[in-house]
Amino acid sequence: MPEEFKAGFLKALWILKDYLSVIVIGGGWVPFLYYHYLLSDKSKEPIRTRDIDLFVNVSLPVIGDKTVDQLLLEAGFEPKFKSPDTPPVIHYEGTIDGHEIEIEFLTEQKGAKEDVAIEVQKGLSMLKP
Repeated sequence: MPEEFKAGFLKALWILKDYLSVIVIGGGWVPFLYYHYLLSDKSKEPIRTRDIDLFVNVSLPVIGDKTVDQLLLEAGFEPKFKSPDTPPVIHYEGTIDGHEIEIEFLTEQKGAKEDVAIEVQKGLSMLKP
């Protein structure tokens, strides 16, 4: 994966810096962070995708004076609705350093339940898998 996209990933995290204490990074970016920043082995280039999976609790506090939705909108990301549910399942698409990025938010579900969309913070709705 090009170095420029790595910079885009890190800039996406910078946009959400106030929320990093309540966000867990998931998906293909985990091995990258593990090798490059925990083991300091930058020779490893694990396979990863351009989407960024972020896990949050079912209730996300507002940190500072802006919601996650406001931060991403101000950074030029557009919300894209993935379902007709109310509230709709949402993810964000935008461009950082010339690379198209998709940020998806995921949350937990306890027990065997039907998939439902929930709003974890004003403007931030997601599918509870």
